[in-house]
Amino acid sequence: MQIASIKYLTCFFMLSISQVEKIADLSHIYLSEDEKVKYQKELSELLDFGKSLQNVSTDEVEPLFQVTGLEAKLREDVVVIYEGADKIVQKSPHGTEGRYFLLMNILARNT
Repeated sequence: MQIASIKYLTCFFMLSISQVEKIADLSHIYLSEDEKVKYQKELSELLDFGKSLQNVSTDEVEPLFQVTGLEAKLREDVVVIYEGADKIVQKSPHGTEGRYFLLMNILARNT
């Protein structure tokens, strides 16, 4: 059973091209002008669909935390001393600072 089809939604809220550019920039994604227009429409429809969910009445719906009926099988915590920690630290490609690994900056902008 198909509940909703985003493809045929009427868009009541339209993202601006500058908002799409900001989303792409934050995601480190390059978009062509055609893609910006395409994603402007698609993201706007998606946001409209999400907004329409706010109008769904859940007054008579019982809170649901688990749908499959399966239960988590818990086990006792056991402390295990790992002897190879020094080997792992030595193989860190960017070195360490105290007990922390140094990592390359993945958030830096390539300009």
